[in-house]
Amino acid sequence: MQRIVNPKQTRLFDPFDNVLTEKKHKRLLDGWAGVFRHIILELMPVETISGHFDPAMGRPTKFAKISKKSRFLNDILYRLHLIAALLVFGTKGW
Repeated sequence: MQRIVNPKQTRLFDPFDNVLTEKKHKRLLDGWAGVFRHIILELMPVETISGHFDPAMGRPTKFAKISKKSRFLNDILYRLHLIAALLVFGTKGW
């Protein structure tokens, strides 16, 4: 699934309105996060980067990354159980 978000689009409601004071909100916008949002995102070559993603699926999601890691850990634990069984019972019955 591809999701293209226009970085120039403004939000309807400010998410920091009730959380941050005016001074802290200004510091956030003037800091690295504001620079990244307003300058770097606009300069990123979207067409070049999007060529590396699957046209139908888009970029990998967190779920895909988590499922790969969980399969890897499951495989490692399975192998550790086999090694432990060999160490405990030996290879006589195999």
